[in-house]
Amino acid sequence: MDYNGDDVQAHLRERLEGFPFYDPEHHVGVTIGDSAYIGYALTSSRQNNVSNTRFDIQVQKDECYILGFNLEEFYRGLRYGSDLVRVLVEFSSEEFGVNRFLTTP
Repeated sequence: MDYNGDDVQAHLRERLEGFPFYDPEHHVGVTIGDSAYIGYALTSSRQNNVSNTRFDIQVQKDECYILGFNLEEFYRGLRYGSDLVRVLVEFSSEEFGVNRFLTTP
């Protein structure tokens, strides 16, 4: 894959800015090789550690594998989960041309 990890990270952060729980200090990791591995983890200010709100994806060619996805309980039922999945789909489609989403590699 011929992508710049910093550019991919910046694009994902830009897409996440609309979420009420997003903070620029949150971890966004990008590793580019034969596949792209992208992860996001919200650091909870209440707990001062990595919380359960996170996602991890792997992109191979035009396929995106959702390796992990979790939303903290107090964010559930407020449409944040479906909105976050929508962001993942739009981001992966725009950034990598993904047209197929799977839950396991």
